[in-house]
Amino acid sequence: MTFLAPIPALIAGAIALPALLTLYFLKLRRRPVRVSSVALWERALADLQVNVPFRWIRASWLLLLHLLVLLALLAALARPAIETAGGVPDRVYILIDRSASMNATDSPRAATRLDEARERAIEAVDRLARRGFRGEAVVIAFAAEPVTLTPATSDLGEIRAAIRAIEPTDEPADLPAAFRVVDALAQAGLTDDESDLETGEDVYAARARVLLFSDGGFSLSAEPATLGNAAITYQPVGPEPETPDAEPGASPNLAVVALAARRDYDDPLTARVFARVQHTGDEPRTVPLTLYAGGERVRTRAVELPAREADGQPGQAAATFELEAPAGALLEVRLPGGDALSSDDSGFAWLPPPRRPSILLVAGDAPSDVAGQMIEDVLRELDPARLDRVGLARYAEITGEPEAAARYDLFVFDRAEPGNAPPSPSLHFGVGVPAEGITLSEPDEPRSSGVATWRRADPLLRDVALDRVRVARPLDVSIASPAADRPVEELASGSRSALILRAEPGGLTRLIVAFDPAQSTWPVEVGFAIFLASAIEQLSGLGDGAGSLALRTGAPATVPIPPELRTRSSMALTGPDGRTREAAIRHGEGAARFGSLSRVGTYRVEGAPSAPPVAVNLFNPEESALRVRTRLTVSGQEVRGAGTERRARAEVGPREIWHWFVLLAVALLAAEWLVYSVKSRVV
Repeated sequence: MTFLAPIPALIAGAIALPALLTLYFLKLRRRPVRVSSVALWERALADLQVNVPFRWIRASWLLLLHLLVLLALLAALARPAIETAGGVPDRVYILIDRSASMNATDSPRAATRLDEARERAIEAVDRLARRGFRGEAVVIAFAAEPVTLTPATSDLGEIRAAIRAIEPTDEPADLPAAFRVVDALAQAGLTDDESDLETGEDVYAARARVLLFSDGGFSLSAEPATLGNAAITYQPVGPEPETPDAEPGASPNLAVVALAARRDYDDPLTARVFARVQHTGDEPRTVPLTLYAGGERVRTRAVELPAREADGQPGQAAATFELEAPAGALLEVRLPGGDALSSDDSGFAWLPPPRRPSILLVAGDAPSDVAGQMIEDVLRELDPARLDRVGLARYAEITGEPEAAARYDLFVFDRAEPGNAPPSPSLHFGVGVPAEGITLSEPDEPRSSGVATWRRADPLLRDVALDRVRVARPLDVSIASPAADRPVEELASGSRSALILRAEPGGLTRLIVAFDPAQSTWPVEVGFAIFLASAIEQLSGLGDGAGSLALRTGAPATVPIPPELRTRSSMALTGPDGRTREAAIRHGEGAARFGSLSRVGTYRVEGAPSAPPVAVNLFNPEESALRVRTRLTVSGQEVRGAGTERRARAEVGPREIWHWFVLLAVALLAAEWLVYSVKSRVV
């Protein structure tokens, strides 16, 4: 047992104990009264001995009881505490969920679930302070990624400030990632023996506790949550179930969980929009879904939504729109709103304008052979907006001028190896991209080969038959950095080496045909023209450009660099919250990486009025379901949520027992009254 506040008790004892003893030192003073006889006043004879103001203390049960009462009250004032069964943790990790579902406005005690989580976390810190917690605490806010807001500190004021400063996001939650951060911090901070870490020794397990404040609105099916052996207290946030053992509840919520648009292949001016809507209510419902293009209302459809299923899965329904879009447009589908979560009431997507690609064909100075002529003929049959054929010298001049290079959507190299990497996606026949670490070379022992395997499900080769293609001299492929820093896909392979590869060394796609088409039977096959058309469609963006573009919160955002910004060192995005985010522009890359964008809405590229907006959506059925789970599975064990107020006061650190000493003082006062009554009874 320890005393959390001994100083006030010592001061009070220094005052109260002498005062009590002084009362027993003082002699009793009586008023003289004349009586006829003292025969029946035997007890009054003792008062005849009172002749001086003070006397020595005599043994007395009343004095003993008074001293015990005083000591019990002083002990209660010193805040006695005992250690809990799990011991006093050296560190407490406070995990607060700030994912999209925590923005729901259905909390019974705060404006949002996140506000309630912050309040409960601060209450937990206050309990730590009252219990004399002398360890260290860490605050971690998590959504798609965990963020450590404080170092390990014993300053509970800093912990409270960090909790209050947690900002909401529209990202999905990733609890396993947050637990991995806890494991790393615990092991790094609570062991000095490197051999323990090498052998996997859990030296922190009995000395760490995790306080988790969340609604449990995440899926653990893809990756289970594991947390060493540290103790965990889970406090569910949101509407409480009717009984502690009730199944997960969900507030009524309408959500757009998917949106896509695509231009018609035969009529590119016509676009079809596909949307999926989710409903968590117990009854079927019909709701209006409105499509907007460029801020203008296009059409409204009634969507019949089924009730959620018996296992709690929300009901879903699809809706289809068709519109004329001769130019690019920002599409939005919108629900009526007014439910518990507003960030999923709309979905955004950018529909690029219909366009044909501009292609730069780079070939050698020698006259074209059959394969070269076939490549150029197929490119012209695709009816590009522009097709220029140049040599390597002119290619170097064009790529040396950013404005000139920006006129082309893609580059095709017909057995002409570039000295520098092209600034746009590219297709290479018989050559690599040495500037990016992709090199083709003649094999030591040339040997003909057929196509052994190819990815028939890949959109590039879906309609291409390669079983009859023979290659006389396949080339050896060497992959070095930076191409080796990212996955390189083998789309087709021969008996000894790769024949067709796809790489993205600088964020731009490179398709490499690792053999000379003239040294194969492929140019005379129908599949060669189909492959070339599919490659141009994918690389130029017609395959993806015919469809809408949209990102999800929490996912890495890669934004194409507008031509007017390619000479700058950075570019900036302004989001729906008015905040600006910057990303570096790396030389030779066609896109900038902004990391994850945390808020739903449209982002604008600063300094580039012609750049299309970046659409960001939640599109997460699990978050939009707004479930509140009362139990979680962590490391294969079920963790029950602290749903009641009694459970919410989970013991962390010493447990105060001052009320026991108050009850003891009351019991001693009752005993003192009994002793006094017995001794005062007239015999």
